[in-house]
Amino acid sequence: MMASLLLVFYLADFCYALKLDQVERVIHAVEITPLPGSLFVIEGLIDLAGEIVPVINMRKRFGLKERRVALTDRIIIAQAGRRVGLLVDAVGEVLPQADFVPAKDLSPDLDYLEGAMHRDDKVIVIASLERFLSREESDNLEEALCHAHS
Repeated sequence: MMASLLLVFYLADFCYALKLDQVERVIHAVEITPLPGSLFVIEGLIDLAGEIVPVINMRKRFGLKERRVALTDRIIIAQAGRRVGLLVDAVGEVLPQADFVPAKDLSPDLDYLEGAMHRDDKVIVIASLERFLSREESDNLEEALCHAHS
């Protein structure tokens, strides 16, 4: 069986990754319009070629110190049950998944993580887009998006 390919991204001094087959593209940070009534992890909305796409602040999702969006930040456009943008500090290389440790072996409370792997003296945490938003968070997002369209 061939190993999954992962897109590495960075938040603060930490390395994270997503399965490459869930990633559509990476864009430079653009103006993000706030979405009233949405979850704290939702930074807002962007217009992507005429489509309104919610943007998740990955620093908030992972409980890291927040900072203002910088011109050097990136937005990863990915599929998480719906098309979403993931606001990250930087995007790195594409790597094969290797030496993988499932999230359940690390802690039972890591709902939105696939697991982790070791690479060049660093731990890379692998996010699970399938479980990235809880059912309640997903419902809240859809409700906020409906209000934004009306």
